[in-house]
Amino acid sequence: MIGTSTSPPEPALGHLSSAICCWLFARRRRMVIFMGNIRISAAATILLLSGCAHQPMTETIAVSGGQNLRVTRVGAGFVKAENGRFVVDEAGLTTYRTEGKNFVRWQFAIMPKRETALRAVKIEDVTNDNPVLILEDRAPRIDERRWSRQSDLIRANTQSIPWLYEFGRTTRVFRITVRETNGKTSILYQAVLFTPKAKKDFRVLMGPETSETP
Repeated sequence: MIGTSTSPPEPALGHLSSAICCWLFARRRRMVIFMGNIRISAAATILLLSGCAHQPMTETIAVSGGQNLRVTRVGAGFVKAENGRFVVDEAGLTTYRTEGKNFVRWQFAIMPKRETALRAVKIEDVTNDNPVLILEDRAPRIDERRWSRQSDLIRANTQSIPWLYEFGRTTRVFRITVRETNGKTSILYQAVLFTPKAKKDFRVLMGPETSETP
């Protein structure tokens, strides 16, 4: 379902794109994984086309508040969420290494389909019973037809992000609330899929942590 509303907002789910791919790139010490809903970058050093040759499948996912979402998956990735005003351009997990320690953070980008100005953008993880605030931008700016932002750093360990170290497939669902200066509000739900192989590749790219030098 696709929709935009003012008050109360209506949720918008994924809309099938013509090319669905999962991709991964590594650059110096900063490495990024985006699952199933990201535009292909010419700078990518590793390109996974696992979703491109598969037929779309509809899945129902329970999220916070007891709501059931219907999302479309193609291969190893979910399609980009969009409505009449915005499309999710990026939604993924990145890894950052500093002083021998590994961190992760979420990275998101949305693109307006028409010229507009934003008042606020809020992103929540609604995978579990209670929503978790990932980031909130109260002074969002659109640069080159695109809003983007990263979350705060999270320690990459089994305590802070346990699902990344668990065997099996993991799907995270994010609620993206976009408020425009004209009073319109859009809510997009973006699902992000992490296969067992993707988790393993991500951990390999992070590399082992090093002990602190005395």
